[in-house]
Amino acid sequence: MKKRMMGLVIIAVWFIGCTNPMVNMTPSGFKEVRLEDLVYQYQNRRPPVIKNELIRRKAVPVREWQYIDQRQLVVGMSEVGLQLSWGYPRSIGSWGVHKQYIYRSDRSRSKYVHLKNGKVSSWQQ
Repeated sequence: MKKRMMGLVIIAVWFIGCTNPMVNMTPSGFKEVRLEDLVYQYQNRRPPVIKNELIRRKAVPVREWQYIDQRQLVVGMSEVGLQLSWGYPRSIGSWGVHKQYIYRSDRSRSKYVHLKNGKVSSWQQ
């Protein structure tokens, strides 16, 4: 009986830990949340409440949302727009005004996104 109860407790703790507390926040609750945390929370599940907060903060230009919603890129897209669209990369290289985001698409292939001055300049799939 103790083992069964312990198993249920572990499952409950795991489930609670997997829920996203930001989804239930009111707009005033977002005041102290960092932009990086909002971007991270938005990437996978894309909850509307977080998107609304990102729009309220003008985290990306309005015209980028059509690409973000379709998980697409466009030349000139902001770095935050790239992160919202494709998520955080496996690695980032940086030199001067240039950055390279490397995404792993499967075991043997990678996608490379090049940025200049914080804007997407090209990518290779």
